[in-house]
Amino acid sequence: MLTPLLLLFHLATCSKVPLTISERFAISSLKSGLLPHSSSTPSNKSCETTDVPLSSYHIHVLFPRDAAKVREALALQLGFMEAFSLIGEPNCTMSAGDPAPLVKEMCAFEIDWAPAGPFLTAQYSFFVPSLQLTKAMAWTVRHRGTLDVLVHPNSGCEVEDHTRWAMWGGNKWEIDTSIFSCEYPGCVPSN
Repeated sequence: MLTPLLLLFHLATCSKVPLTISERFAISSLKSGLLPHSSSTPSNKSCETTDVPLSSYHIHVLFPRDAAKVREALALQLGFMEAFSLIGEPNCTMSAGDPAPLVKEMCAFEIDWAPAGPFLTAQYSFFVPSLQLTKAMAWTVRHRGTLDVLVHPNSGCEVEDHTRWAMWGGNKWEIDTSIFSCEYPGCVPSN
């Protein structure tokens, strides 16, 4: 019996059916021995090495829900979206934990007004491909005002991405790393 992933692999190699970015990533993961959504760590992959590929980045803006900070956060979000031509563009469609190495355009995630994921406060984030990180970070650090910003890579090593490999502008907020389900390079969470 063919699993959905093997069927996808068969379609990609034996037919001319066009594939989405996510489907192409699944195929490349199959070819390299990394199965997305797998709960076990491949034996040859570790988050302890220094050569883990950093596929993309997130820029998070964290803020308390008081009126002044909310106004400042929304103004920063609008400014970033104007600066990088994201106004009117679709929001991110990948899951927040997906390194999405094949996605080449920035996108915005929805605002979380209540604690969500590892974040214990209101926050929003942008997906930033590696080639656009320098420009996006430079804009953010110049315009963040009094807001707190977390910039982290997306590698599949979710704990390291949000802790050891992360950079903060402003105050460092506590995050809940117990919610992460991926802990090997290239892992894509199933949620």
